[in-house]
This record gives sequence, C-alpha cells and structure tokens, in this order.
Amino acid sequence: MDDKQVLDALDELGYRHVGWDVDPRDWDETRTVDELVKFVVAGEGIVLLHAWPTVTADALGLVIAGLRDRGAELVGIDELV
Repeated sequence: MDDKQVLDALDELGYRHVGWDVDPRDWDETRTVDELVKFVVAGEGIVLLHAWPTVTADALGLVIAGLRDRGAELVGIDELV
C-alpha cells in the first residue's frame, strides 16, 4: 500500500490510490461468507474487496446490508477525502 514504485506507476497511469483500512482477506479460499460478512461489518473505513473467489460476490449483499445497519455511508472513490 505504500510502495513508492507501485504508487508512482499508479500515478503515471492516472489512477488514484486511496488505500484501505479493512482487509477481510476475501482472496483466501477458506474464508466463508459468514466470516467475510462479520469481519467487514465489524471494521471501519475503506474496505478492500476482490472479485475472486466467489465468496465476495456471495457475501456482498449481506456486507452492504450489515454496514448500512451500522449507519455506514457508502460512497464512490471520487467522494473520499
């Protein structure tokens, strides 16, 4: 997240790096939907999620509902400070 070479490459490509506060390790194929939801909903801040394996897609609706129940405001990257 703080590798200068990676950050420079992102900048050169026109990407904005926003970092993350919550890494639920959703790429771990042993992670269950329930574990993923519990971990993300308990965290605070920017959440890092991946498109693989399918546990993320399977859990996403529950994650969003759980975060909203906790009063989280979901915003796009362009709205982050």
